[in-house]
Amino acid sequence: MCTWRYIIGLRDYQPVIDHMRVSAALNAIGHKLKSLSFLPDENLHNIVEFQIVMNRFCLVNNTKLPNIKSFCYKFPCDFARKHNEIDIYGTGGMILQNMKNLLECLPGLEKLELVDLQLDGNDAEHVLDEVSEVCSVSLKSLRIINISRQPFSMLATASFVNLRVLSISPHNLGDDLVECIADMKKLRNLIIMSNAYTDSIPTPVDSRIWLSCRKHHPRLRVHLITEGKHKKELTFQTRAPVKSIVYDTPYSKVNQFSVNLVVELYRTDLEVYCHKRLPRFSRSRSFHDRPDSSYIYLVRQCPYIHTLMIRERVSSSTVLLLAYTGKNLRYFYVRRNAIILKCDWPKSPDWSDEFYSWLRKSSKSYSDMETEVSQILGFRWFALTDKQYNLTPINVTYQHYYEGFEEAD
Repeated sequence: MCTWRYIIGLRDYQPVIDHMRVSAALNAIGHKLKSLSFLPDENLHNIVEFQIVMNRFCLVNNTKLPNIKSFCYKFPCDFARKHNEIDIYGTGGMILQNMKNLLECLPGLEKLELVDLQLDGNDAEHVLDEVSEVCSVSLKSLRIINISRQPFSMLATASFVNLRVLSISPHNLGDDLVECIADMKKLRNLIIMSNAYTDSIPTPVDSRIWLSCRKHHPRLRVHLITEGKHKKELTFQTRAPVKSIVYDTPYSKVNQFSVNLVVELYRTDLEVYCHKRLPRFSRSRSFHDRPDSSYIYLVRQCPYIHTLMIRERVSSSTVLLLAYTGKNLRYFYVRRNAIILKCDWPKSPDWSDEFYSWLRKSSKSYSDMETEVSQILGFRWFALTDKQYNLTPINVTYQHYYEGFEEAD
């Protein structure tokens, strides 16, 4: 990955970009670059200057950069809010135009990420014009999060005919775009993602549109993800083929209402349900205030769940019951520090005396609980430390269940 900070050197870092050194570096290694990322955190004007140098390099040498397969630009919203507006005034339009000019020089682009640009309607409508002209066939992964401030349907994404993964904010997904997605037969994963900077309140896509999309594109997989430090709820899409629900935020809590809604909407579709990051809130140790029963209800009602990630307090007996109830559960992640060694479930009429005795006995220690869960799942299983839990990746685009062979490109 190449960033402008790497180009000008770490040892003698300067707050102002050195055009001569950047030009020399581009002449030396420009043809070897495979990834280009703009992740500014100090000076937005340097981004403008670096883009100008790269555009000039391609223009003067009458060449393009076909080896660059990945391009990422993330606007630093925190930086813009914390600093004086005078320091960043006038950079937005220049960054956008220079970025569009630079994208014209990347004909081999396969992955494009534009995050938190928050453009106005007219700019958002034409932000992908240049890249669609040169990469309409090569692009396979597109991630446009908060591309506009207000609700706006990004129909331009339909021009990428070989797109496999599309990540988009809920307020940039409209009825007309979902109708277009139904005809994008190579698109396998639609990730509807929101973050802390998603300010507008989106309107979910009409359920009739999702039903039509299911009929015309049965292999489409939809994933609902929210990330960042915020307490906002997901935008649930009625009748959508939702396979994954991921809360990548430290403030979201499991509650019975959201679990009931998930079961009602995605009972026969859901495969992944995760809460990532360590929690930044307190929860009671009382059984009635914990989400134990919500998790059991979720696993019972959604039989195709294969990935479950639990960070809140649950009892060791709940962990055993989840492993026993989830017939397709394979990726089961639970924080060790959140497990209460206790069997606080009352005996159910459906349980035999032998089963309840096993549940109470196996809930008394971590080792007994881990041994029994390992026997149920068929492989060695451990509860995770907080560090291990934070480092555990979740790949929602991985297709766990067989759905036939992929067609050749």
